[in-house]
Amino acid sequence: MTETEPQQLLAAKEGNRLGHKPLVVSLVALGMFLVLLATLGNARPLFTADPSTQNAPQTNWPASLSLLLESPAFLATVLMAAALALLAGFAVHLARMGRRQQHRIEDLQKALLQAENASVAKSQFLSSVFHDIRTPLNAVMGLTCIAKAHTNDQDKVETCLEKIDCSSHHLLGLINDVLDLSKIENGKLLLDEREFDLLALVNDLVTLIQPQAKDKRQQLTVTTDIEHARVVGDALRMKQVLLNLSSNAVKYTAPEGAVRVSVEEKPSGQPQCAVYRLVVEDTGIGMDPEFVKRIFTPYEREEAGGGACEGTGLGMAIVKHIVDMMDGDIAIESELGVGSRFAVTLTLATAEDAGRREEAGAAARPDLQGRVLLAEDNDLNREIVSELLGEYGVQVESARDGKEALDLVTGAPEDYYDLVFMDVKMPVMDGFEATRAICSACRESRRRRPPIVAMTANAFVEDRNQALAAGMDGFVSKPVDTKRIEAALMTYLA
Repeated sequence: MTETEPQQLLAAKEGNRLGHKPLVVSLVALGMFLVLLATLGNARPLFTADPSTQNAPQTNWPASLSLLLESPAFLATVLMAAALALLAGFAVHLARMGRRQQHRIEDLQKALLQAENASVAKSQFLSSVFHDIRTPLNAVMGLTCIAKAHTNDQDKVETCLEKIDCSSHHLLGLINDVLDLSKIENGKLLLDEREFDLLALVNDLVTLIQPQAKDKRQQLTVTTDIEHARVVGDALRMKQVLLNLSSNAVKYTAPEGAVRVSVEEKPSGQPQCAVYRLVVEDTGIGMDPEFVKRIFTPYEREEAGGGACEGTGLGMAIVKHIVDMMDGDIAIESELGVGSRFAVTLTLATAEDAGRREEAGAAARPDLQGRVLLAEDNDLNREIVSELLGEYGVQVESARDGKEALDLVTGAPEDYYDLVFMDVKMPVMDGFEATRAICSACRESRRRRPPIVAMTANAFVEDRNQALAAGMDGFVSKPVDTKRIEAALMTYLA
């Protein structure tokens, strides 16, 4: 591997820095040794023999040593030995430093190569994702123009709206992939363990992918063999795994092909737990064995039959990370021109009794009545959410920032507002600060405060935890989903 100019400069600087230290140490040691010899050569005897003492020594050893040190031959021999010893030590030290320097250079070269590869991969990713984001965005903009030009043609408008809805969900999926990978790389992706209905999750999955399969005239088959439908886990992440696998199956399967999704429960051998096997298989284009080996690598995308691929190349990396976080396993079988089969195995805790009680309690839906305060600084978002809330029969009042929401709640009579939807990022006072101020004001005045539900684009688990820590009672993520709004209204107004 050849060194680049920055590497050569770095190596030269490192070598100079490492070489100066042992040279200085050796010269200082040699100088100290010479000073010691000179001192001993000029030293006077430290003791003398007393002639009056019979047992006095006859030889004056310091004087003899002084004479020996004054001998030019002895002095030259000692100096030569000292110089050779210093040179040998210096050479050994330089060799050791050279090996360390070489190891550091090799580590720097590896780090540089990895950084260059990552930079190339991310550049390719950005180029691809820009294209992929523009595609559904162009569809949304173009279909909007078509719908506006045919306002008298209801069928045309409805068709455009359906396609806009599909394109917007696709765009949201691309953005979520990028955000999720960022969380994974920063180690901030967390699981939100809660009870949920696995059968309902599968039904939602079918609702999402069936239109795509229908457009391609594909045979979509979904089978379930589940004894315990109520389980404990992260429903959002599990749905993300299934949706990613099934949408890929539809995407890479030709028209008239087949896509099969199955969910099977097996005993786990653990109390109140079961093993769930989620299988997605298709009769699509399949994958090359070499690509299968790197399918979980971020930004990797295989060209579909020589054509351009859709997506960010992040979906499978995210799927693998989620499955690993759930202590699960994912297996792949694929053959070019035949199809692919993905099997995810997870062990989940069951909660059947709690699920039955919840289903029984939710069987009857009461009429919704009440007054809702919507705190939202974006005019368009405020208009959209107000319209959606109004469809449920509730009265809606709005605030443009957290300070205005605080003033409206504290200035209104007790129980005037039945529910508050609070955006998080707002000017003047953000949603967290406004919530804490509302809670504090209600405590001081000993009055009941209305439930506060966060409504924010920060849709991760840590964002939910931060909202709850600020005193909020619920959490609805943006883009706004009517089902989540309905669930919040049912929870606090029913």
